[in-house]
Amino acid sequence: MHIIFKVWHCLWTVLGCTLNTWLIYVAVSKSPKVIRAYATLIISFGITDFVECAFDWFVQIRLMPSPGELAIVYMMDGPCKYFGALTCKISTSIYLHCLPHSVWSLLLSFAYRLYVLHHSALSRSGIIKVVSLVYLPSLFQAVNQQLHGI
Repeated sequence: MHIIFKVWHCLWTVLGCTLNTWLIYVAVSKSPKVIRAYATLIISFGITDFVECAFDWFVQIRLMPSPGELAIVYMMDGPCKYFGALTCKISTSIYLHCLPHSVWSLLLSFAYRLYVLHHSALSRSGIIKVVSLVYLPSLFQAVNQQLHGI
């Protein structure tokens, strides 16, 4: 059963990384000038999701119930285990900080589409500033995890 889960995990990771690479390529090279600023949001989402997929494969977190206690143990079952506990810890932190940022990026994309229905479109630099502002909570989470443990 362990092998089935590892293969399943790897297949979804390859699919996720491939599709996100394709999404980034299309957003960079095929976006019409009119939506170039909006494509920045798509590129940000694609990069975040690609990094999330790659680190998900590298860490492959398994949740195991702790016998006799009301606790869950996180097991790192991916290739990070061959590089040591610190590598797994940092990789898990990067992975976990990508998850909320990916969700916030998707929400920001929808919010921007609603915004441009009633206002003029932002410039690309304006969107980069907004994306950076939305990224701050995720960055704070990653730094906090490293300082206080996962």
